[in-house]
Amino acid sequence: MRARLGVWAVLLALSCSDRPVPEHFSGDGQSGEPCEVDQDCVEGSVCFGDVCVQEGQFRVSLSWDRVTDFDLHVQTPSGAEISFDNPSASNGYLDLDDCVGGMCAGNGLHVENIFFNEGAEPGTYKVWVINFDGISSSDYTVEVAGAVEQVWTGSLPAVDGAISPVYAFEYSG
Repeated sequence: MRARLGVWAVLLALSCSDRPVPEHFSGDGQSGEPCEVDQDCVEGSVCFGDVCVQEGQFRVSLSWDRVTDFDLHVQTPSGAEISFDNPSASNGYLDLDDCVGGMCAGNGLHVENIFFNEGAEPGTYKVWVINFDGISSSDYTVEVAGAVEQVWTGSLPAVDGAISPVYAFEYSG
């Protein structure tokens, strides 16, 4: 099993969508905290999969609904890869990494998110999903939102290291 920073373990504990949700939201939801609508999240964040995620100029978000460690990977136009083991590159940042090693707080919807701030490289971005631990199969959704809009859906088998197709989108800057 791979080692990850303690921060990701804290985010994991906060990131599964079946934890108690406050009756009234105040608009101060940080990344990984529960939400129902965008207004529940702090400025610069949106509600995706009932969890606040940062949006930047654009974001790439992954959701799935089984207890298994899916990992979101984004390759920038210059070839830099952002994922759990390289959480920032080329003005892009992984702000939410869920179900680390299959350790999830519950059985709800799980989310990973990579966002890009101003200054993100123009060009072709590549996105793929890996079932890191193969504990379970699951359907998934990848959403690109912000300056670029795109959605892909698929399914990964319960196979350690199973990889989705590589999806691509263009960002013009």
